[in-house]
Amino acid sequence: MQRYDHCMPHYALLPVLMLPQELRNRLVAQALSLAFVRERQHGDLDFLEQRRVRIALSDVDLDFTITVQNRQILPVVDDGPVDLTVGGSLHDYLLLVTSREDPDTLFFQRRLHMQGNTGLGVHLKNFLAGVDLTSIPLGNVLQPTLSWGLSVYEWLAR
Repeated sequence: MQRYDHCMPHYALLPVLMLPQELRNRLVAQALSLAFVRERQHGDLDFLEQRRVRIALSDVDLDFTITVQNRQILPVVDDGPVDLTVGGSLHDYLLLVTSREDPDTLFFQRRLHMQGNTGLGVHLKNFLAGVDLTSIPLGNVLQPTLSWGLSVYEWLAR
């Protein structure tokens, strides 16, 4: 599999980059809340309760910080300390969520990395590895859309 070490052209993400950080955090939290509604209701995300997780996309200079409170995924809007930072390129995150690459492979190859509470990070990695995109709301639309996004990324990053 070809590895994409170049950056996604910033013009491709200009609309997202122009949004205020607080709004980006809110949109990501809402999207994750919708995607993981069943998991939230069943308590599968309780391990993130009152924990701050920062998701950093290094190649596009974007990051989002979220937390879980009362089984709701919420944005974190202050600059306080985080419990865990998971970092990597947008390409590697897309490989992860489209299941084109195994999470363990991405972490062992240091393409995705964790900083902070590694126990929390391992729990999060295992949770994500067990998620079947086709079982989440709109998963039948999300899977092809993310796969298309991965193809677009790979085309733009050539």
